[in-house]
Amino acid sequence: MVTYPRRFLVWWGRLLFLCQPGRVRQLDYQLRDRETCVRANGNALAQTHQENLPVYGTLTHFLDPVGSAALGRLRTRLLRQLIRNQVLDEARLSGAFGVVFDGTGHGSFRRRHGPHGRTQTHGAGTYY
Repeated sequence: MVTYPRRFLVWWGRLLFLCQPGRVRQLDYQLRDRETCVRANGNALAQTHQENLPVYGTLTHFLDPVGSAALGRLRTRLLRQLIRNQVLDEARLSGAFGVVFDGTGHGSFRRRHGPHGRTQTHGAGTYY
């Protein structure tokens, strides 16, 4: 049995989110390759000296009682710290921070709703 520092597990979860694998269980295989340096980067971010990488079930077991609200607050605190330390100042547009998000999976229609919409075909159905 391996005990992981909380800081490492939180950063591990963030790294998994950034890597966005097709299936989360793929991470148990893809990120263990020594050439990816995932463990070293996770240790650097978390300021730990972890020798092993957790499997997907470990992260789920850790995050279930924490809940998404606590992780949302953590994200807000991290972003505020980056702004306070002026880390993001070079990325400002006309003095303000731009917000970029991908909403392609949040709105889909079975009928065309405009001339420039993207389409995806799944089985017998086409979505706009």
